[in-house]
Amino acid sequence: MEEATLAIEPSRLIHLIFPNPSPSDPTTNPYADFLRIAVLDSPTPDSHPPQIAALLVPKNRHSDWLFSTPQGHLQLLLSLPSLSRLFLIGDPLSDPSPPPTPFAISDSPPPKPSFQAKLLPFLFSLSQRRDLSDIPFLEYEDGVVRSLPVATHIGPVAGEMLVEDAEVAVRPGGSTELRRRLRFKRLPNLIQTQMRLVVSGGRAPAPDVGVLVQPYLAPMVAALSLARTRLRARVLCLGVGGGALLSFLRSRLGFDVLGVEGDETVVAVAKEHFGLVEDELLRVRVGDAVEFVKETRERFDAIMVDLDPGKVGFGFGTPPAGFAAAHVLEAVKLALRARGVLVVNAVRTEQSVFDRFVARVRDVFPVLHGIDVAEEENYVLVASAVGAGEGGGGSSFGEELRRVIGGYYLDRIERI
Repeated sequence: MEEATLAIEPSRLIHLIFPNPSPSDPTTNPYADFLRIAVLDSPTPDSHPPQIAALLVPKNRHSDWLFSTPQGHLQLLLSLPSLSRLFLIGDPLSDPSPPPTPFAISDSPPPKPSFQAKLLPFLFSLSQRRDLSDIPFLEYEDGVVRSLPVATHIGPVAGEMLVEDAEVAVRPGGSTELRRRLRFKRLPNLIQTQMRLVVSGGRAPAPDVGVLVQPYLAPMVAALSLARTRLRARVLCLGVGGGALLSFLRSRLGFDVLGVEGDETVVAVAKEHFGLVEDELLRVRVGDAVEFVKETRERFDAIMVDLDPGKVGFGFGTPPAGFAAAHVLEAVKLALRARGVLVVNAVRTEQSVFDRFVARVRDVFPVLHGIDVAEEENYVLVASAVGAGEGGGGSSFGEELRRVIGGYYLDRIERI
């Protein structure tokens, strides 16, 4: 009689508790006496035969949003698009919706192959496989050494959000630095904002507004070299988050910056935890970014778009789909000065979605450039109505950009 197996059912999520096959044995595994095994089935399990893998949750991170919520589980599947099923293995959850807890360094070694081998019978009973040798064990790595929650807030648009201070490995096996990060519960694997923290004079750590940490922000600033801008350019930032980009443009380049953010709580969090300060050169308005562009009579040297995708789903990314509507892009064009540029942080989760967005932008803006963000899914798209110099063209502004952010991304701007 053939042993029953759990057939793959799109979007299914179930949680099971099994005895740990190596209980109380930290020499082989770091987990508790019982294990939670979550069975996650992809919304689009198209591969034949089904591709299956197991992911070991890092010790002390089982209650993190990424590993404990349906939104987090979906994001894990999004990051592994070829999988049909993912087994998520870690400590049991003490609460169906646990709050964020501190991530601590574990003195326990990572699970050894002998522990993984003992898990195979459990996975066999939950798998369509007959040969378990082709089920790989994955380990989650994000560079976080430890993390401490600072505050949680709930916004009317963004929902529940977490501010945390994280010690992050800058280089594998090398030095670390302290960063403050903002995450949204509905998009738990995305870091909305991160800024380096500095400590001086025995004071509490404070965000360094003069340094860009988020990988795609330096390329977005480099894209400004394509604008025929002045030293005191007027820039519209659609999407504020923690305000890292706005604060940098104001403090390092002296720009006149206007930010538009849809959630007033996010703005309050940026001011309280991320060093965002409004003054005569930096202002923030609360409201819908797209509606603001359609209604404004102001003109800008650059419009920089870093908008929340709004929901989790396959093919999701930034900016939201509504931004690509022809009437919205026409409104953006009208809000730009003659040689202004549109700079968009786009996420290529699904190439076909990204390609359609680029095609729609090209219908309105005939000149397109791009900057590929190294080792990231992000791609900075730069659109203009007229041609511009490549990489700053040796202008005084281009030289200033090179001094402030370096030349790496300035030299990688390409016409597309």
